[in-house]
This record gives sequence, C-alpha cells and structure tokens, in this order.
Amino acid sequence: MKVVLFGYYGYGNLGDEGILTALVRHLPQVLPGVELTVLSADPEETARRLGVAAVQRMSPWAVLKALAQSDGLIAGGGSLLQDSTSWLSPWYYLAVMSLALFLNRPLLILGQGIGPVTSSLTRRAIAWVVNRAQLVVVRDEDSRRTLLDWGVRRRVLVFPDLAWLFPSPDGKGWQQPTQGSRRVLAVNLRPWPGVDEVVPVVAQVCDQAVARWGAEVVFIPMQGEALAIGRRLQDAMEEPITLRSVPARVEELVLELSQVKATLAMRLHMVVFSLLAGAPALGLAYDPKVEALAHRIQGGRLQLEGEGLRLLKWDEITKDRLSFQLQCLWQRGTVSEEVVSTLRAEAQGGLRAVAAALLGKEGASCDRDLGNAHCPSHRGGGSGLDQ
Repeated sequence: MKVVLFGYYGYGNLGDEGILTALVRHLPQVLPGVELTVLSADPEETARRLGVAAVQRMSPWAVLKALAQSDGLIAGGGSLLQDSTSWLSPWYYLAVMSLALFLNRPLLILGQGIGPVTSSLTRRAIAWVVNRAQLVVVRDEDSRRTLLDWGVRRRVLVFPDLAWLFPSPDGKGWQQPTQGSRRVLAVNLRPWPGVDEVVPVVAQVCDQAVARWGAEVVFIPMQGEALAIGRRLQDAMEEPITLRSVPARVEELVLELSQVKATLAMRLHMVVFSLLAGAPALGLAYDPKVEALAHRIQGGRLQLEGEGLRLLKWDEITKDRLSFQLQCLWQRGTVSEEVVSTLRAEAQGGLRAVAAALLGKEGASCDRDLGNAHCPSHRGGGSGLDQ
C-alpha cells in the first residue's frame, strides 16, 4: 500500500516535523508494509532525515504523480485549515485534498486543529471537502464543534494531537525528568499580533525569576522567525538570558527540555514536547489550540498532578498574572507520567482509525480497534453525525 503524507512539512517548524517523525515511525505499525511519500517543501532533507520518499509540495506535476500512484492521502496533522497566517493558506491545502478526491483516492484528514477561519467562503469550501473525506480526525473537541457549525455532516473523531506519539530520547514512552540543571526556565515566543506588548511583560517576569529563584532563563525557538523575538526579549531584560538557535532535530529539543524546571511557551507543540520531557509548562494561549489542550487535560477526565500545566489567555496577560502563574508552576509543578501515557495511548487511536479506513475495517471491528471513539463512516458515506 502506498500512502501520501501531506502537511506543513519541510519548513523547519519543529512541531510539524515532530508530527511527521511520529507518523513515519508509527504508521508502519498499524499498516505493515506501507510505503510513504511526503509532500515537502524540502524533499531532499525530508528523505535524508526520515528515510522515506519525498516530493516537492509546490510542484503540481510531482504532487499529481504522487497522488495518482498512491492508495490514499493523509492530510495532517497540524493546523492546516486556518487563515490566521494567510488567507491563501487553506486554499492550497484544500486544492491538494480536492485533487485526491478528483483522482478517486481516499482522503483521510488526521490530527487536525480547525480554525480560526474568518472568511465564510473558505468555511463553506472546507465543509465541502471535509464532507467528502473518508475519515476525519481532529485533535480537540473545539475543532469538532467548529466543523459541525460550518456545515460538516459526517462523523468526526477526536483524538489527541499526533505530537504525543513522538518518542522520548531514551526510546520509551516517557522521559523521566533529570535532576541535573533544574533551575532552567525555558521560554518560547513566536511572532504574533500583540507580541511586541507581551515581550516586555515576559522580560520583567523572567528578571523576577532570576532574582528571586535563581533561575537560568533560556530562549528556545521552534522556527527561525522566532529568533528576532528572542533578541527583543534579551534587550528588554536586565538579567542574563541565553539565546539558543533552532534545534536541528526534534529529538534535541525534547532532550533539552528534559533538563529544565519549567517552560513558558506560546506554541502548542512546545507545551506538548515539554510535558513529554517531564517539564511542567505554562501556555500563553494566543490561539484556540493552546487553550483546547489545557481544557482537554484540566477540564476533562484527565488531571495533571501537581499542576503540571497552567494556562494564561493572550488578552489577559499582565505582569502580576504571569508572575503568579509562573510562581505556582515553579514551586509546585510536576508532570504526571500516567496522564502523558494516557494521551500517548489515545493518540494511537487516530492511527488505528486510519488503518481501519484504508483496510476497509470500518464495520464491526471498529469499536474494538478504536476504544471509546466513534467508528469512521464507510467509504464515500457522509452520514454519521456526532452530537
């Protein structure tokens, strides 16, 4: 079986590259003998790093050929269907998905965080494509409700983000926190509207952490565009801060996070990788996906023992609030191995849903294979609305 993987791959974003790494490692476990081809912005690097076939995602001929020779397209994970970064971005992804449908190839939407999307036309186009997918898996309940609100009338499954499948440096499912350098505060910010106002607030709180707790502040970017934010943070701070370059591989990032005491992060996948590494995290919820993660863990049936994950909404960031949240995390934050293991196991459900759909096992075996999740709809079907 030949399957094409499609996402924001090849751009050096460590969150998306971590998802791709997890897919390449785990899909063969549920689809033995599967041959993977990645649509990548840097196919040579993707092929070299992961040992899979890769083609240029911006080459129409290469994309057409890969899809025509495949048995299906997996779109995801990540946040592909949103227009906050560019109004054109979702249309590119919809075009490739539509091409797969035109070629009569199964479209499997996997691990998606949906929105925000401001254009009503784009919302209708997303609903049109999603309604024709063979399988739809989103990573949070908010994304499922969003699709239903936009007119999706087919079954939508919810499983945790695929980044939870990323292996720890020791190759096990859990990275036990080390006791080496446990005074490090890792900081991760990214370009975003309003970040210029947030940087001075973060700088004051980081200065406070150094002065009061003896913290060592380290700025860790996940993509090159964040380096300028790190330099602005350095200029705004009175105390010293170490600026890291973007780690070459996700494994390096997770290994470094296993050495820190706490993480202050904007990016969703920095929060996930921090928890995987055993470091409690304070998420700055600039985007619904960060808030959705915290809601799933804190508001659902899962609880992080010792307040291992805290959240501060983007429009509520002040020095006092940020200082209070970080102090609670610094003094009492610990990550529950049970919670991380549960999220990792549940994330496997999305891959089993993919295997069931591609292998034609949508029927009676689905409840057994997917646990408590709803079964994916049958091929070509648009019925099965979850309420």
